[in-house]
Amino acid sequence: MGGQEKLELGAKFLSEARRELEEYSKTAEDANLREACEKGWEAMAQLLIYATGREITEHIGFSKAATDLYKKTERKEIVLTETAAEALHAAGFYHGVLTADAVELTLNSIEEIFRILQNST
Repeated sequence: MGGQEKLELGAKFLSEARRELEEYSKTAEDANLREACEKGWEAMAQLLIYATGREITEHIGFSKAATDLYKKTERKEIVLTETAAEALHAAGFYHGVLTADAVELTLNSIEEIFRILQNST
């Protein structure tokens, strides 16, 4: 899968995350909030793969990719958002301990990183 396809896949995951979050706001079903978290993390993962041009298969690789991009762009929010996306995955998806507000704010940050990296790569 090429770079542009990774970017499109990431955008699709972000859209699905927002849809799941909206469904959660209507139903309060825990499964929807957890899915919003996981899809948000997937969006960030695809974005980092797109931006670095590397396949990344381990979580430490995403942290390293975010750090590399921070050094390249001087945008610390890349590292902070990758860290928040990891929290979506671990704390939100696996443990179900994030609030809907925390998930929404993280999705907003991921969307901002999409804009930053689209304009700098």
